[in-house]
Amino acid sequence: MPQLISISFEIGLTNPLDYEDLGELEAQKDADMVIRNFFISCYEAGPTKCAFATSATSGDDLEKQFYALDDSLELTPAVIVTTEENINGSSSYQPDYLTQSYFREVCVTR
Repeated sequence: MPQLISISFEIGLTNPLDYEDLGELEAQKDADMVIRNFFISCYEAGPTKCAFATSATSGDDLEKQFYALDDSLELTPAVIVTTEENINGSSSYQPDYLTQSYFREVCVTR
């Protein structure tokens, strides 16, 4: 899903004529609008279609929650559980950390 978010933002932010000419990109021109519309669309789709829309009451609320998570990860990485399939086909669960830098790597933020 984060890869799709990144692709969506890149498509929304890139002027195709500039991209093809390899000239100056107008990437920042509509950045706020594209990101805001993503959160509105995510909220409207609901948590079954957009994992970010779990407890938000609006698109604006969802955007605030997203950036609050980003801010909180700066001081305190989140403990997450990852699954690793063993050679015999069974799965093992291992603790891992979600840091702000990794969160920003997989999600487009500020």
